[in-house]
Amino acid sequence: MNICIFSQKNIPAVSELLAMNYSLNKAFQNAADLSAYLEQGEQIDILLCDLTLAGEQPEIILSKINYIIALAEDQSPETLLEALSLGAREVLAAPRLSATELEAALKKAIGYINAYNQRSGVKSANIITFISSKGGIGKSVISTNLAVILQEIFKKKVLLIDTVQRFGSAEIILNFCSRKSLLAVPAEADNLEIYWQEIEKNILRHSGGLDLLLAGDDNHEPLASAKIRSVLKAVRDKYDYLIIDTDNYFVEPVLSLLELSDQIIYLSKMDIASLKNLRLGLDSLKSFYFSLDKVKLVINCFEKTSELSIAELEKFLNWKIFTVLPEDRNTIISSINKGAPFAAEKKDSELFLALRHFAELLQGIAADDQTDNKKTRTWFNSLLKLLA
Repeated sequence: MNICIFSQKNIPAVSELLAMNYSLNKAFQNAADLSAYLEQGEQIDILLCDLTLAGEQPEIILSKINYIIALAEDQSPETLLEALSLGAREVLAAPRLSATELEAALKKAIGYINAYNQRSGVKSANIITFISSKGGIGKSVISTNLAVILQEIFKKKVLLIDTVQRFGSAEIILNFCSRKSLLAVPAEADNLEIYWQEIEKNILRHSGGLDLLLAGDDNHEPLASAKIRSVLKAVRDKYDYLIIDTDNYFVEPVLSLLELSDQIIYLSKMDIASLKNLRLGLDSLKSFYFSLDKVKLVINCFEKTSELSIAELEKFLNWKIFTVLPEDRNTIISSINKGAPFAAEKKDSELFLALRHFAELLQGIAADDQTDNKKTRTWFNSLLKLLA
């Protein structure tokens, strides 16, 4: 959700409250900046706006905002009527606003927008971004094969975006060799449909139907945050899922991707070096301006003989483990060397079954809802003792 604030005196207080659970995208102190932002084609989902400033804006400006929450010094009947006449759907008392009141208002606004989008048939892809705190975790292998499962098993339309410029692996895993990449796509465009056409020219199509977009290998032109925002905006209504592989550092454009994501998959192994970096990484995430509810911690290459149990790990990290994926280096190495994702070939392996279950969890699908998943349930029933 693109949440913005338009205020001359409430920005610091409201921004601090927002930072507890949400990410503030833009703060405007004057009408000219707000108008210029909207005229660039940007869409504001939720605007927290001083009531006095809202009353000074042309109706055409306010009509481009999905949901307006007015900030007023009082909540008298006269104030409420004024706010409603300007298109506001809620009035919050500022500066005496509490975090609980703000969160309740935002949840109501998000629910309204999501319900409206469903009724009007607006399509918006679920953005799932993979991160890790060191190399060798298997982030590219897992993200690529998850994309294949969503595409081929669950019949979703999926775009896999590899934002790792110099050392990206998705191209190798899917057996591509191409110069097509985001390097050939303009930084931005006035018309979203024309921009989509430029992006589409540089999308690679895998035999199973999965689409792939590469960052491109250029040390002299790093992938800019503004560009990745423009790309996501243009492609989001074309797909069901955007699966994004990232670099191993919390810098731009990774930070922007984390903010824009619906779900963040933090992948780690259970060796000491990985867990040390994982704990530091989780502490870093707590300082960023987005809800931690969307961060899903996944343990890769899990071995049943591990000396550390999942329960002990959760206590050490003070974080719930979303799921685990078993160690199966032979399947992974073979699939990479052949340029064939194991999710398309090794459908009887424990790793495939675990990754399929992972895909079900991400979609909110219970395992029992699937007709061909007896083996999936058997595998995860065998892990129940370890997960307890």
